[in-house]
Amino acid sequence: MSAQPVGLPTIDTANARQIIAHPDHQDAASVLDACEHLQTYGDRMDRERAKALHATIVQDAVADINRKGRIQRGMAIAGDLIGAAILFGILYIFLLFTPG
Repeated sequence: MSAQPVGLPTIDTANARQIIAHPDHQDAASVLDACEHLQTYGDRMDRERAKALHATIVQDAVADINRKGRIQRGMAIAGDLIGAAILFGILYIFLLFTPG
């Protein structure tokens, strides 16, 4: 059995520059690939632009993750408070109807 290796898609510097110039028209993975290519093979200006764009994408992703985490923590706290209120309500009802 012999298998042919599958080549990974490559990007040239001109295409990477086009992607960096219009990052809104591409998905984040393509933009990050273009940034990586330009940081490795580009000139000084390419490296600076790619580094800045890469940092912006990463900061946005981290901010989105943190925002989702805050929402989840808030929902967990609200759920805990509602659960505790329900338990205290049930306890109060039992104390009201317990003889004696």
